[in-house]
Amino acid sequence: MPLSSYIGGNARRGNLVRSRKPPQNDNSYRNSSNNFRKEDGAGATVDITTKGLYDKIQFLDEDGGPWKQGWRVSYKGDEWDSEKLKVFVVPHSHNDPGWKLTVDEYYDMQSRHILDTIVHTLSKDPRRKFIWEEMSYLERWWRDASVEKRESFTNLIKTGQLEIVGGGWVMNDEANSHYFAIIEQITEGNMWLNDTIGVVPKNSWAIDPFGYSPTMAYLLRRMGFENMLIQRTHYELKKELALKKNLEYTWRQSWDTEESTDIFTHMMPFYSYDIPHTCGPEPAICCEFDFARMHGFNYELCPWGKHPVAINQENIQERALKLLDQYRKKSTLYRTNTLLVPLGDDFRYISIDEAEAQFHNYQMLFDYINSNPSLNAEAKFGTLDDYFQTLREEADRVNYSLPGEIGSGQIGGFPSLSGDFFTYADRQQDYWSGYYISRPFFKAVDRVLEQTLRAAEIMMALVHGYCQRAQCEKLATGFAYKMTAARRNLALFQHHDGVTGTAKDHVVQDYGIRMHTSLQDLQIFMSKSIEVLLGIHHEKSDHSPSQFESAQVRSKYDVQPVLKAINAREGTSQSVVLFNPLEQTRDEVVMVIVKRPDVTVLDSNWTCVPSQVSPELQHDNSKIFTGRHRLHWKASVPAMGLQTYYVANGSNGKRFSVHSRQSLGAASLKDGWLEIMLDRRLLRDDGRGLGQGVMDNRPMNVIFHILFESNISSTSDPVSNPLPLSPSLLSHCVGAHLNYPLHAFVAKIPHELSVQPPPRSFSPLAAPLPCDLHIVNFKVPRPSKYSQQPIEDYRGLEVLKAKATSLNLLHEDIEMLGYMEQVADVGQEGHAFISPMEIQAYKLVLRPHQ
Repeated sequence: MPLSSYIGGNARRGNLVRSRKPPQNDNSYRNSSNNFRKEDGAGATVDITTKGLYDKIQFLDEDGGPWKQGWRVSYKGDEWDSEKLKVFVVPHSHNDPGWKLTVDEYYDMQSRHILDTIVHTLSKDPRRKFIWEEMSYLERWWRDASVEKRESFTNLIKTGQLEIVGGGWVMNDEANSHYFAIIEQITEGNMWLNDTIGVVPKNSWAIDPFGYSPTMAYLLRRMGFENMLIQRTHYELKKELALKKNLEYTWRQSWDTEESTDIFTHMMPFYSYDIPHTCGPEPAICCEFDFARMHGFNYELCPWGKHPVAINQENIQERALKLLDQYRKKSTLYRTNTLLVPLGDDFRYISIDEAEAQFHNYQMLFDYINSNPSLNAEAKFGTLDDYFQTLREEADRVNYSLPGEIGSGQIGGFPSLSGDFFTYADRQQDYWSGYYISRPFFKAVDRVLEQTLRAAEIMMALVHGYCQRAQCEKLATGFAYKMTAARRNLALFQHHDGVTGTAKDHVVQDYGIRMHTSLQDLQIFMSKSIEVLLGIHHEKSDHSPSQFESAQVRSKYDVQPVLKAINAREGTSQSVVLFNPLEQTRDEVVMVIVKRPDVTVLDSNWTCVPSQVSPELQHDNSKIFTGRHRLHWKASVPAMGLQTYYVANGSNGKRFSVHSRQSLGAASLKDGWLEIMLDRRLLRDDGRGLGQGVMDNRPMNVIFHILFESNISSTSDPVSNPLPLSPSLLSHCVGAHLNYPLHAFVAKIPHELSVQPPPRSFSPLAAPLPCDLHIVNFKVPRPSKYSQQPIEDYRGLEVLKAKATSLNLLHEDIEMLGYMEQVADVGQEGHAFISPMEIQAYKLVLRPHQ
């Protein structure tokens, strides 16, 4: 049976499996000109580091004139004599899956009409193009669309008029979202798209996340993406890159010495992704070419006073030359003569009239420009793929490399860059850092859903592999749709207005209810899976309740979970089953709540386990003691396995690390100082479009693990190498234990103490994995049918075949993905080489052990 396993090296993790060994610094440098800065962050040699940029920029916020955050752009006029200007105008519509309205409200009121409009207007003229990003809306539209609309949509993709960019369930945030959730949301969208329409995206489009992480670039590269586009970076950084024509570059991981993680990146140069800020450096002029702002439409008129007018034979020359002037000025900020001009905004192209106004007027302008060879320009509608293909063709013909530039073997003529683009500021001193901690309650719920989904995915894969009874097939297939819903609810919250905490109150409530529903569904599935994996047979129907329930439950979407109390009455015992979702055996102290203190703990062999009972206290002035007790004992749970217990009656070379189970804001403002922001309240709107403050704070538990350890890597000189050292293996293990806790399930009905139950445990791995590997996920990508020949219910499994694949499970070309070639058959030899910091995905074919 096919399984998907990601393996990764630690600093991002993975079935995915990932190596945790910190990379060694490589101090080798390439020959380079003194004009370019190369830094050896953690091994990589590049032309530009974002740290170097931030150190260099003075952040003066000087008034640049028409381009307020830049300068007065000019050109000589002969720049396009040898290579004409090729302009690709890319129509798009940014559809937030929740912000001021819920995802369902947006779909009903806007997004479904936009997709209808795209199909209708593009079908009228093959010269028209469009791009679409969010699969959450496309999947819903596809369910509602007629067969004719579906066929038209598919044909538009096949002919190249319509391109799916990114193809994730949402356009995810890159600061708060864990890489596990990012992989899940992109994979969910990409696999739905491939299964339904038969296409796999290769260009990423991220115009609205509030800052960008190199982790996202890495994941995209490992998913087979070739190019990516970003927009919201610090305005002073954009200016600095534009001055050197470095807005397009290959983004490289700071630890990558092999250039295997390089991905070509286009950074948009101006303030916003709306039409006034995309045609050129002068928004007052560009706004005149947003024809949806003409009188008669529902959009805001141009705030600069001059408004767009329809193109006709009397004004076409003046209008075309004015627009071309902006195109030329914008092109001088880039190295090539291939220019990208996005044409869209939030929820645009909602009506046929609006779409026709844009397409018709622009086509007239293009026809005029293209019919005058003396202008040395060609303009047309295009997709993101049209732009990147033409740019790469030009880069192959013309050498745009600067003397001494390192660049990349992926594409010539552009600098290499490493680093991140946080913290984002769009103007003045307006830094977008508040969303790091806005609505931390739901940031915490997000991580709970992540770890529960991962555990449930692993359990489903194990049920598929180890149990061959019909009951097991019914369990897995019966929960498949709820598992898909859980993936999609987690994916939806990764939206850059979801996990960020930047949506309206009722939208946050909608996200919370979706996550809460999925948490309950997953816990029910895990409870039933425990019975299957432990071999507990009973004659009840498949729809009957499980013998187990989660030890931790939430009554509502917006309240803290509570621990169920075990009532071990005299002469009875209560089963506690622990599931370890990690790939190493776990020996750690666990805690359950009991109603009485005179209890003891027995293991599966009916041997007493040392335990400790303490009173449960609460923050209540009138009553501190709750009447319940906390029972602690040291449990040992096999790697990715189950273990049953019974509760019966009767800088001095040291390093300080803080691990958190959820994303929080943190700052180290000086040596020896670490400040962690837990929550924030915003009384007023901050002028970012939400139109409200953020006051819906809720009680929550914040869990930290504090690690004080010897710094074994302190041999490096902190003066010559001031960059932070990689976390130790112990630190990675501490973080893993915090983020992926044991899952406890308690028997609902006590059984007689006089009857000793059989030992119950389940250990699927032949041996625990080394501590420097982590399984990001272990799941069945699609339900499979069981063979019907009579075989034993439970048999050991062996790996028949292990095939490396992309992180979204859709590519198997190792060289294209940038992975190092495996020297042996992983399935036969049982060895996989995973470099430090890497994530590797494998498709496993398992069979009963011969």
